[in-house]
Amino acid sequence: MKLKNRFLGILVIAITLMATVASGQIIKTNEANAYIGQKTTVCGFVASSKYSDKSTGRPTFLNFDNTFPRHDFTIVIWGNNRQYFGRPEKQYKGKDLCVTGQIESFKGKAQIVAERPSEIAVIN
Repeated sequence: MKLKNRFLGILVIAITLMATVASGQIIKTNEANAYIGQKTTVCGFVASSKYSDKSTGRPTFLNFDNTFPRHDFTIVIWGNNRQYFGRPEKQYKGKDLCVTGQIESFKGKAQIVAERPSEIAVIN
């Protein structure tokens, strides 16, 4: 039964990624700075996360590959969209993810602002 569930999970991820590939390319987090201003899919490991509920806009940060401030890439979820994600700082930490969206730069680091969970695919 576990094997069947694992296969179905991999199949769902593969279908999601195939749809993503059809609409653009997939890059690693350490390559994202070269794609500022472009819509693409970035994949990597969420090494640290933080919900800044006292900061302006109440952002949640998902930092990839290394913990903040040595991270390569960030997904930002603003407080007004947090209701769609539940507790993303807990749900996604320690997971391999792919996120699709417009790559922006903030203080020299590449980031994508996620507005809906459908923009994020959990790989493990």
